[in-house]
Amino acid sequence: MNLCKTKSTSATADLEKIRALYAPYVQKTADHPWLVAESGNEIAGYAYAEKLYARPAYARAAETSVYVKEDCRRGVVGRKLYESMENILKRQFVTNLYACIAYREAEDGTLTRASVDFHRAMGYRFAGKFERCGFKFGQWYDVVWMEKIIGEHDGAHFVPFSSLRNKRNTRY
Repeated sequence: MNLCKTKSTSATADLEKIRALYAPYVQKTADHPWLVAESGNEIAGYAYAEKLYARPAYARAAETSVYVKEDCRRGVVGRKLYESMENILKRQFVTNLYACIAYREAEDGTLTRASVDFHRAMGYRFAGKFERCGFKFGQWYDVVWMEKIIGEHDGAHFVPFSSLRNKRNTRY
C-alpha cells in the first residue's frame, strides 16, 4: 500500500501542483463559470460563480467573486469579467447573484471599500450585514452581502455550465 504523506501548509512551490490537481474539476465538472482575463501573456484577473447553497432549492442563486491584478484595478477588467459571467449565468437560468464582502464603515490600511463600490456600480444592492463575522489582518470585520437580480423568477431549471460549453477555450 502506498501511503500519502501529510503536509500541514502549502507553499508557493506547491501552486503548480495544486493547479494541476484542481484543473480537471474546473474543466470537467464545474456547474458555474470560471473566467480569466488576459493582458498580453499575463493573467489580469479572474472571476467565478459558485452555488450559493448546496440544496437544490437554491440552484438558481449563485455567489460571485472577482479578483483583479493590482495594476489593472480601476480599469475595465473586473467589469468585463462580471459582464461576461452574468451573460453565462443568464443562459444557465440563474436569477439571483450574491457577493460576500469584508467590510468596515471606515477604511483602514488593509481594507478599502473598493469591492463594495465595484459591486454597487455593477448593479448590486445591499442585502444584509453580519457584524464582526470575519477575522483577518488581526482584526474583526463585518461581512456584507450584496445582491443583484439578473433573471425572471419563473419555472426554468438550472443548466450546468459544463452543458453550455463545447470546448475549454471558449471566449465569452
